Amino acid sequence: MAEALTFFSDGLRMSALFYPSRDAPGPGVVFCPGSRVTKETPYYHEYIPRLVDAGLSVLLFDYRGWGESEGAKGTLYPAEQVEDIRNALTCLGLRPEVDPRRMGLIGMSMGGALAMQATALDERVRAVVAVLSPMDGRKMLRGSRREYEWTELRETLASDRRQRVETGTGGTMDHFSPPTPERGRTTALAADPIPPIPIACVQAIHDFRPVELVHLIAPRGAMWIAATADPTCPVEHSQRAYAAAGSPKRLVEIDSSEHYGTYVKHADAILDEAVNWFDGHLGSAVITRTED
Repeated sequence: MAEALTFFSDGLRMSALFYPSRDAPGPGVVFCPGSRVTKETPYYHEYIPRLVDAGLSVLLFDYRGWGESEGAKGTLYPAEQVEDIRNALTCLGLRPEVDPRRMGLIGMSMGGALAMQATALDERVRAVVAVLSPMDGRKMLRGSRREYEWTELRETLASDRRQRVETGTGGTMDHFSPPTPERGRTTALAADPIPPIPIACVQAIHDFRPVELVHLIAPRGAMWIAATADPTCPVEHSQRAYAAAGSPKRLVEIDSSEHYGTYVKHADAILDEAVNWFDGHLGSAVITRTED
């Protein structure tokens, strides 16, 4: 059973669900949602019981501005969301069910990119798993567009920056990347309408490059799980980050041409890999907490 709780991130009240392992006290992980979704995303609640059954306590939360968390609605600034993850990690480590020396992160899609950057910056994270994740915001935005669309986006970003400087406010767009046909038909996501995204957030995504920081993670463990023909987060993102990281590291490529469908159809393979990775780097044996 999940326990609803709150914590604060930069003074904003964050909404979270905590799932204690029956083997507590022991290792714990923060589950990092993808972009423009909430902790209510349906397939997350298929993953979490398996992680808990494997001996991991899990904290799942809404980023600022999303779901039931406070903040400007619909915003997506990666640096702010990385800070939310680090504050969620602090919340996790305060739980009596969790050994703060054995904490990890697992992130879905953009959540995996955020988790990798958080791990590079925060040595409390002992192991991280990124599932179907972009590792370079500029390459992600460029790869989803034809040449003229990329030119238009760059002009839009420059124009909006001028507008924000001159007027104090900027514009919005419906999507930061053109939605794939799969997104329109998937049942993996919640049916709630997605608010427009500020163009300033698209600029922040453009400038977000966790691939440039992954070398800071070693000697802690970093794993990437990718789909070989993912139309949303191409496998090349994970391959490039894996090559840039130090050991221990692991790259798993799943034969699939879907993004959302991979999370659902290959959940067993993804969970098996993630659980084994966490078991190897966090350990699943119950420990007795001692006072310093």
